[in-house]
Amino acid sequence: MTTTIATQLALTILISGSLFALSAVGFTLVYRVTKIMHVAHGVVVLGSGYAFWWALQRGASASFAVAFTIAVALAMGWCIHTFVYERLRTRGKIAITMSLVATVALLVLGQNILLALFGSSTRVVSFSKQLSSADIHTLIVGVSLVSIIFLGMFLRWSRLGKRMRAVADNSIAAEVVGIDSARVRLSAILLSAVMGGIVGILYAMEFNLDPSMGSEIAIRSFSRVLIGGAGSLPGAIFGSFLIEGVEDVGAFFYSDGLKSVFSFVIVFLFLLLRPRGLFGRKIRKEDL
Repeated sequence: MTTTIATQLALTILISGSLFALSAVGFTLVYRVTKIMHVAHGVVVLGSGYAFWWALQRGASASFAVAFTIAVALAMGWCIHTFVYERLRTRGKIAITMSLVATVALLVLGQNILLALFGSSTRVVSFSKQLSSADIHTLIVGVSLVSIIFLGMFLRWSRLGKRMRAVADNSIAAEVVGIDSARVRLSAILLSAVMGGIVGILYAMEFNLDPSMGSEIAIRSFSRVLIGGAGSLPGAIFGSFLIEGVEDVGAFFYSDGLKSVFSFVIVFLFLLLRPRGLFGRKIRKEDL
């Protein structure tokens, strides 16, 4: 392998790893605070990508399209939380298995809504006249890493971030000391939706949009969370770069068509040998 090829491979891992690390972080944030496997995050990301494309097709400026997309992502997050997740919670403690079934159903429903609205044709967001491919890749890496750093600082030092961590550790104890856990859960979903909106915009700039891609985004985010450890933000980031490295290196030496095979082999090995992931806690029986 020459230095040029190695550099190109490293850049590819950095670009895709950064993008899906941000998606996995949004997924993880919801699970950490609400204990819900937020697989519907995939349709929030894809729906945001379509919103960005739609706004640009209507002649909107890039800045307005971004603002519109974030608003759409927030609306999707609010609807999912209010009409599904909290409704399930009012019936008692949400088990992981129950929430997983509900959120997978939301993912499928969302994909079919996108299919009905935009059709099955591939949609492309083109900035070729304004931005080069290198500019777009720099934007993806820069925005993703800055967003992840911001989220980490927000959770560590802001008042709301500390409340999120308190609810994540023990929601009952947080309620006792006066923290409104319902509002904190909503805040976590909305913050995750903003992350999903950003990912959707960057995803639309790098890849073509197709209604069926919501499942792919959800699976790719979920697999990275599983490897890093459910509820661990550093784990989601590490898992993203690990899988991207395995996929891209494997595709280089073997075949690009085997990228998914390599990632699923890694996930399968982790499920067998270390099911809680690299940094995750052991899931208790009462959570299932």
